[in-house]
Amino acid sequence: MASKGRNFFHAISEEKIPGLSGKSFAFTGKNEREFSKWREAFRHVLMTELKFPREKVPLRPEIIESASFKDYIREKVVYDLEDGLSAAAWICRPKKKTSAKLPAVLCCHGHGPGKDPLIGLYRGKECLEYHKMAGVRLAKKGFVTLVPDRRGYGECSMFVNGSPGMDDLKKLDAFYRRKGSSLLSLDIADGIRAIDLLNELGMSDPEKTGCLGVESGAAVAACLSAVDERVKAVSLTSFISTDSGMPGIACQDKFFAGVGTIDICSLIAPRPLLLQIPVADPVVPSENARKAIPFIKRIYALFHVDERCESFEFDGVLELDYQSMEDWFVKWS
Repeated sequence: MASKGRNFFHAISEEKIPGLSGKSFAFTGKNEREFSKWREAFRHVLMTELKFPREKVPLRPEIIESASFKDYIREKVVYDLEDGLSAAAWICRPKKKTSAKLPAVLCCHGHGPGKDPLIGLYRGKECLEYHKMAGVRLAKKGFVTLVPDRRGYGECSMFVNGSPGMDDLKKLDAFYRRKGSSLLSLDIADGIRAIDLLNELGMSDPEKTGCLGVESGAAVAACLSAVDERVKAVSLTSFISTDSGMPGIACQDKFFAGVGTIDICSLIAPRPLLLQIPVADPVVPSENARKAIPFIKRIYALFHVDERCESFEFDGVLELDYQSMEDWFVKWS
């Protein structure tokens, strides 16, 4: 049940979507010094192009639901993103009390009904699908997980069953472009605010915040990790590719037409980065993913931290591999 007095989505109308054209921002240097200069310049360009909201409003977090299970606690929190617009998220945390601050993971969902599958729910009933209940399972392993709805999904949706199609997302993106931003930009900005929320709630160690993303959620997770160094470890599924553009995103402007996933992942270096590759992925062909991996590993080699970047192939279609992801966050938390 959403909190009274809050609005969770914008009304939208039709708008033509801009076409794609753009230049490459790929790193072509040969040493750490050249990479550092490229990273500073590219991050500045990225932040400019993303067109984040100019001001942050107070979050005003409110826990509106709580449930206790055998080995974890699940709560629903609502909080403000901007004037007149709120978000809803699940928080899962271990039931066993400890005096130590816990590591946290922000979970960015892909297409579907939003945040609920990450905690094992679909329309109020139990389910297990491609998100693999990561929000709950990580909580059982000692993490605090924050699982928000992205704009247009779940409780933050005006679409049927809270599960938008590509045409729905294009309409929503067009609405935000008329306001001077884009759906992808605002999803990334909302992810940054979700990290603010974790820190404000004080449930976790701000020096041990990770981020995972699946499919379109991986684009959000990768970009927010690229611009926000409070994210200390990252796991991306169905993302890395030799192609330009952000996989799974309904509409991309001319800037992202020239930016590739390799470029975005390069900005995450030298922080720990796991790149999961489902071999039968319909969004990112595994062959393209394999070809991209050496470009990322070359960046980590410049810093002499090869062990901080790993790829993991598994027999999957459009899904994350839970165990390798859990092992990654445990290793780097």
